[in-house]
Amino acid sequence: MMKHSFSGIVLAFDKVSIDKNGVSMDISKGVFAILGVIVGGLMAPLVASWTRRFERKAKMSEFYTELDDLRSHSERMIIMLAHANDICAKAKKNIMPIQDAEKAYSLPSPLTFYIIEKNCPEIYSSLTIEQRRAVRAIMNIVSSLNSKLAKLSEMASKSVLDQDVSLIKAALYEACSFKYVSERLCNERDRFIYFQDKTNDDIAKDVLAAFNINII
Repeated sequence: MMKHSFSGIVLAFDKVSIDKNGVSMDISKGVFAILGVIVGGLMAPLVASWTRRFERKAKMSEFYTELDDLRSHSERMIIMLAHANDICAKAKKNIMPIQDAEKAYSLPSPLTFYIIEKNCPEIYSSLTIEQRRAVRAIMNIVSSLNSKLAKLSEMASKSVLDQDVSLIKAALYEACSFKYVSERLCNERDRFIYFQDKTNDDIAKDVLAAFNINII
């Protein structure tokens, strides 16, 4: 009789111990769940901020990559426009035979944004005020330059004697301005300062001098 009572007491004790362990495990799980929610809530804004920063940095890199590509294209554009200007001027002054001039006459392709226009709204606020001024200038230059190239392309089928030399020269000067601003922006980035002490003609003359180009 005593033996059965003792066994019952041991089983009851074991049951209580198991119940206590079960309660402890449930409490631990609850605490960890609450901590997980709290930590997740605190980390979520940080993770979102890091993600936005990483994406903005990637878009900024894409922006400068395309800008440098366009700068390189503008250099070829300068050479081609200077050559077109030279050919037309010589043909009109009877320095070059018209047939030779018409064979040599060609125009560059326009500057085209693929990434810059798409990424600009997302990175614009991250740029300095001087960089934003440069970006606006670049957009305006490209729009005006491409418009001039479109007009010149419409006239390309005509004789070189009928080409608008003043329009070619204007496009050439804008290509020089684009090369100047884009090159400085790519090289200086956050250090960029928009100079106001140079006119477009001054910039064009400096750029053309660097290419050893003399405009007739």
